[in-house]
Amino acid sequence: MKRQSIPLGRWEEELHEYPHVLAYLEAVQRHMQLYWDTRNSGIDVLQSSCHLQEAAAGILAAWHAWGANQPPPRFLELGCGFGGVTGAAALFGMTAVGIEGNEQLAAEAEKLWQRHGITCQLWRGNFLPEGSHALLTDDDPRISAAADFPSAYQVAGQSMHHFDIVFAYPFPGEERFLVRVWEQFGNRSGVLLLYRGPYEVEMYRF
Repeated sequence: MKRQSIPLGRWEEELHEYPHVLAYLEAVQRHMQLYWDTRNSGIDVLQSSCHLQEAAAGILAAWHAWGANQPPPRFLELGCGFGGVTGAAALFGMTAVGIEGNEQLAAEAEKLWQRHGITCQLWRGNFLPEGSHALLTDDDPRISAAADFPSAYQVAGQSMHHFDIVFAYPFPGEERFLVRVWEQFGNRSGVLLLYRGPYEVEMYRF
C-alpha cells in the first residue's frame, strides 16, 4: 500500500480551469452555513467541515494518478453529507455516488444537486461494507462502526470495488480503519482519497 500526501497548491491552481465547479462549491458552502445557522447550532462550516475546494483539488490529483487519459472514473463518497464533494466529482464528468445514512442531510444533498442541475446517485444507508467490523482493532474509534443503518451496498446491488476513486473525510482516528476497509473491499486498481484536515489530503494506492 502506497500513501502519498497531495501537493494541493498545484491542483488548486488546476481547479480554476473549472469555474462552474468553483461556483457550485461556494454555493454549497453558503447553503451549509445557512442550514446550521437556522438551527442555531453555532457551527462554523469553514472551521468544522471539509474544505470543499481542497477536496475537489484532491479529486483532480486522484484522477490524474488513476489515469488522466482514461474515461472519467467512477467516484464514491463515504458519508457525503450535503453532497458537495460528490457533486463536484459529477461536474468533473465522473459517474458519482454519495452514501449518507442521515436522512436530513441526504435530502439536503439531493436538493442541492437538483438546484444546480447535477446528476448524481445517493445511496441511503451505511457506507461500511458487510464484514467491515471484523477489521476493527482495539485502538480504533467506533463512530462509523456504531452507525445503525442498513448496508447501502446491499440496497444498491453494488459494492465498493465497482468504484475507481473512493473519498472519505474520516472521524479523528478512523483513517487507519478506513484504509483497511478499502484494502479489503476496494478496487485494486483504484485510489482511496482521505481528507485529513485543512491543507492535508492523502491518496492511497495498491
